[in-house]
Amino acid sequence: MGIESVAIKDFKINYLHFGNAQKPKLVLMPGLSIQSVLNSAAAIEKQYALLAENFDMYLFDRRENVQMGYSIEDMASDTLAAIDALNISKINIVGVSQGGMIAQVMAIKRPNLINAMVLCSTSAEVNPKDEGILNWINLAKQKDAQSLLDSFFKQVYTPQFYETHKRAVKVLARYIKDEDLERFIILATPILGFNVKEDIKKLNIPTFVCGSKKDNVVPFWCIEELITLLNAKSWILEDSSHALYDESPLFIPKLLEFFQRNN
Repeated sequence: MGIESVAIKDFKINYLHFGNAQKPKLVLMPGLSIQSVLNSAAAIEKQYALLAENFDMYLFDRRENVQMGYSIEDMASDTLAAIDALNISKINIVGVSQGGMIAQVMAIKRPNLINAMVLCSTSAEVNPKDEGILNWINLAKQKDAQSLLDSFFKQVYTPQFYETHKRAVKVLARYIKDEDLERFIILATPILGFNVKEDIKKLNIPTFVCGSKKDNVVPFWCIEELITLLNAKSWILEDSSHALYDESPLFIPKLLEFFQRNN
C-alpha cells in the first residue's frame, strides 16, 4: 500500500491505497488542486485514519499528461477504467468539490458499481461565468502563483484557517511550477458549465450530501438542489467553509456513520 499507479491503454493514473484490505472498498475523489493531492499522502492517511480502520481505501488523482478539452466526463471515465483495471467490482465513494462532480458522473455511467455515495461541497451544475473559477484560471494564466494561492485559500477555507496557514501559503507559492499552473487551467476549465441535473435525478443510490451555508465557492442553493435531486440525507453546517471536509472534526465520523448504515 501507499502511492501506486495503474496504466490503462495510453494513460496512467496515480493513486493512494491505504486502509484495511479485508474491508469494503471506499474511493475518495479529491477536489481541484494546484498541485497533486498525492503530495500530501501522509496527511491524508492520518486525516482518514478512522475510515481506514473500516474500509479498503483508494484516492485517485487525475490522469497524467492532460490536454486542454479534458472534461469532467473524461475524469470520471478514466477513474472508472482504473477501478476496472484493479478488478474492483463494488465501491463506496466520497467526492468533494470537483471530485463530487466526478463522482456524480461515475454514478450516472455505472450506477451498479456504487453501493453508497457521499457528496461534499459540490453541485450538479455550475454557472459557465462563475467569477471565482474564472478568476483562478486568469491568475494561473498570468503565472501569478502567489495571488492564485491566496485567492484559492481565502475562498476555500475559513478566515481563521487562512490566517493560521498564510505563512505556509507563501512558502508553497515558491514551489509552484509553470506546468502546475498549466495543468490547473486544464482541470479547472471544465467545471464551468458543468450540468448533470437531468441525469442524477434518475439515480437510486443511498447518498449523503454535506455542505456549509457559508460556502464561498458553491452557492448554498446548489447544495439544497443536490439534496432534492438525489433525495439524499444531508448534514449542513451553519458557519464552516467550502473545505469543511478538511476543517470540521465531525466530517469523518459523519461519513463513517453513513457508510456503516449502508454496508
